Amino acid sequence: MKRYMRGSRIPLLLALMVISLGLWIVCAKLIAPPIIESAYRGESWSFLNRMIRGQATHPASEYLQDWDALTMPVLLGGLGFWLVVLLISSGLPHASLATAFVVQIMLAAKSVWLVREGITPDAVSYIRIAQYYLSGQTDLMVSGVWSPLLSWLIPMALGV
Repeated sequence: MKRYMRGSRIPLLLALMVISLGLWIVCAKLIAPPIIESAYRGESWSFLNRMIRGQATHPASEYLQDWDALTMPVLLGGLGFWLVVLLISSGLPHASLATAFVVQIMLAAKSVWLVREGITPDAVSYIRIAQYYLSGQTDLMVSGVWSPLLSWLIPMALGV
């Protein structure tokens, strides 16, 4: 009986996941941008109007870009939450291990999303060293500054 009840919870949790993430997307893309624009003009609720300062130096599009940059990490966090709930509710024998794995993957995906446009000089150096490994240039692949581990993992991540 307990196994049956656990199995019947999964469709309910899936429905809740789809509904909550769908509502977030609708709110983030259709409801929040007009509210941000009205707060920028000072025509919204007073507490929202006070949140936006610097209209003389920052255009409304900058605030909208900041909002867009925030929506995807929140969506990924919500998806990760629901995946963890589904794993815990599934009753799998190794649910805690699978849950830890999913949490790690979601945190990594969220981190990658947040820094997707920023490539540092260190990242360029790691990529360059990885290219040396791929081309067999042994005299250039050793560095006293950058660890070889990340340079070894880059070609594997690229599927080479």
